Amino acid sequence: MWFKYIPDEIPAKDFEEWRDKRSSLIKSARNCNLTWFKRGLLVPLQFSSLRESAYIMGHLFGRDAFKYILDSKKTDWLMSLGITYNTKEEIGKIIRSMEYERD
Repeated sequence: MWFKYIPDEIPAKDFEEWRDKRSSLIKSARNCNLTWFKRGLLVPLQFSSLRESAYIMGHLFGRDAFKYILDSKKTDWLMSLGITYNTKEEIGKIIRSMEYERD
């Protein structure tokens, strides 16, 4: 969805190259030296209706994604998640440091 519907100026020949370039530019906990136990877990995201799917995914990814969902009648997705070894306190420090950098 990000690759297809969120506009940016990142040149890439395919999704993997685009994702690598985009994630290296984002200042988020994802790129803050977390210690991963397991990455790439595929978790189902299932909406109870087409309306809910279009509303939520449309807000996240924009008008073109909203139209795609209405046309395809898609109500389920797979999300890629990860589990870290980091403690709640360590993650809190990462988030606070990011907030401090933004100010």
